[in-house]
Amino acid sequence: MAAKPPIARTAQPYEYRRRELVEPDWTRFPGWRTVTAAEWASAQWQRAHCVKSLRQLHDVLGDLAPDGFYADLERDQQQHATMSMLLPPQMLNTMVREDGAGGAGGGNSAHGENGAGSGSGMGARRRPSNSNSNGDGDGDQQSRHGDGKGDQRGRYEDRDGRGRAWTSSTIGADPVRRYMLPLASDRHPVWPSHPRASRDSLHEHDMWVAEGLTHRYPTKVLAELTSTCPQYCGHCTRMDLVGTSTPSVTKLRLTGRPQQRYGAMLDYLRRTPGVRDVVVSGGDVANVPWRQLESFLTELLTIESVRDVRLATKALMGLPQHWLQADVLAGMERVALQARRRGVSLAVHTHVNTVNSLTPTVARASKALLEAGVRDVRNQGVLMRGVNDSAQALLDLSFALLDEAMITPYYFYMCDMIPASEHWRVPLSRAQDLQHAIMGYLPGFATPRIVCDVPYVGKRWVHQAATYDRVRGVSTWTKNYRTSIEGTDGEAIGRGHPYFDPIDTLPEVGQRWWADQMESGRAS
Repeated sequence: MAAKPPIARTAQPYEYRRRELVEPDWTRFPGWRTVTAAEWASAQWQRAHCVKSLRQLHDVLGDLAPDGFYADLERDQQQHATMSMLLPPQMLNTMVREDGAGGAGGGNSAHGENGAGSGSGMGARRRPSNSNSNGDGDGDQQSRHGDGKGDQRGRYEDRDGRGRAWTSSTIGADPVRRYMLPLASDRHPVWPSHPRASRDSLHEHDMWVAEGLTHRYPTKVLAELTSTCPQYCGHCTRMDLVGTSTPSVTKLRLTGRPQQRYGAMLDYLRRTPGVRDVVVSGGDVANVPWRQLESFLTELLTIESVRDVRLATKALMGLPQHWLQADVLAGMERVALQARRRGVSLAVHTHVNTVNSLTPTVARASKALLEAGVRDVRNQGVLMRGVNDSAQALLDLSFALLDEAMITPYYFYMCDMIPASEHWRVPLSRAQDLQHAIMGYLPGFATPRIVCDVPYVGKRWVHQAATYDRVRGVSTWTKNYRTSIEGTDGEAIGRGHPYFDPIDTLPEVGQRWWADQMESGRAS
């Protein structure tokens, strides 16, 4: 019997391909030509060499950046930035990768979606024949960087030995650069901020029940142990408190001493048995001295009503060397053992926005935490224009998190309505389309939910809006509980709360309406 011809199949909108993570060659940067693998692996070295100023950035990048880049960046720092500059070398090294990683996540994808950037693809490559079988890349990395040169130097340098110069389009579209080093030219010239934007857009400070302790949901609190991070993201929702002041934002300050603040938080939790879930954050818990953090967690785990503890740290991606330190991992084992004996779920939540940021070092840090006894490591990214606003970008990132780093994709938040964030925010309709586009590819437990964090409401799936005016970009949302500041408000449940699309994404008639509102003083 003759063999049947193969059935012609139409390609799927997204094609899954597993790829190995790659550690970018840091010696491609002029300022790090002689940095050894041992130095790079040191958390102390990483912290000591964080980039905090234009001068330090120029010392690292040299002439790789195109003409006008530094002036554009300086203009943004002086006129718009809500966060000061702070990038660990590990994170800066994932910017403008030259190892086969894709460009901006917002570019054209397999779904044919248009975004602000260009390019697509994974921050990874196919497995080379000489790589380690365990996939952590250590052996390959050591051979490349042990002497500051290695067999990969030709990938990153021209014949004269200098790193390849970046073009304006390359640096402009890079997803890591777009949210960590925003340029003045990134901002919308007419609408850099929405008229309804506010510094503490989620009113977390209003809901403090002790300094740094936000009681927003009925059974959950947010404990801000510190107001600093190892890295500062341009879109930080806590820009009102976190980091040092910028020319455009004078920050609030935590006034109490750490032990006093921590004690007040624990006292509140002891006398509030309705709270079972504690998100320990900041800032970033990686910036809390380990002895202080372990002491707080040890006391927290003695409170009978506490059943879930989540540690929030973007440093798992931005400074994974911190979480690979022997004393930190030993401490995590002690805390995890205590949690397990009490039947408490201890998890780590991190914040990765683009697959370009995932490297073997990040994967090793995640797996080390799991081996220490943490129940789960989960990712909460932020959906941003030109960074990850395509189905391919979100799926590439989610599969890499799950397959290579054992990190569970959990949430993608719509960017909050803080000042100077309009160029990052996407309209609700776009978020709804993206949620639809990523369904069906990942396992159900690892399919991230795209959520809108609505002021006075909280997280809502993007399809839960009660009403949505797409012309004016106004959606309304309701909730089924009262926040800690609405205990006597009989109408809190059922009241509609508004959320606003970025104005530049609206149809012309909607943009004119907002312009009229501004002129008449009714917009804010």
